[in-house]
Amino acid sequence: MSISLRGRKPPSESDDARAESVLGLPLPRDYRGFLLATDGGTPIESQFSAMVGVREFLRLQDALERRVRLRGGMPESMLPIADDAGGNLILISLINGALYFWNHEINDGLDDPGERISSSFMDFVAHFRTPDPADLSKHRVLNVELHDPEAFGELQRLVEDELGKPTMRWPPP
Repeated sequence: MSISLRGRKPPSESDDARAESVLGLPLPRDYRGFLLATDGGTPIESQFSAMVGVREFLRLQDALERRVRLRGGMPESMLPIADDAGGNLILISLINGALYFWNHEINDGLDDPGERISSSFMDFVAHFRTPDPADLSKHRVLNVELHDPEAFGELQRLVEDELGKPTMRWPPP
């Protein structure tokens, strides 16, 4: 199973090697392959489960920076690789490649990686699907009014920019 992403220009092999040097551990092979093809991106099929969705897969550089900011708040063997719409993170273990859901309001500390949700990155993305309206909260925004034409114009530009990004499949068919 592959997923569709609005991807980015991938990092070079040397960027990847530098990141592994900084981490002190190699990236899990399947996740490394994903980064070398996409450098993260916005998934179209973004729902892993009713409670876990991915808003964006982090760029490699952003993942490293987020890890530094959260130092002491999560195990050192973890790397944040994605975030959800609520500010929570998906972490990948640099030891065994397992993925964890890290709730920023609950999980905290060097001994708390969060809830294990998948044994590997490939298994994680294989379960992605398009969000089902039944999974959405009963309390959702039905209407937004923007009275500032400048803000509306900026929102339109952001949406057009996102929709204008090339879409790719990973792994390739």
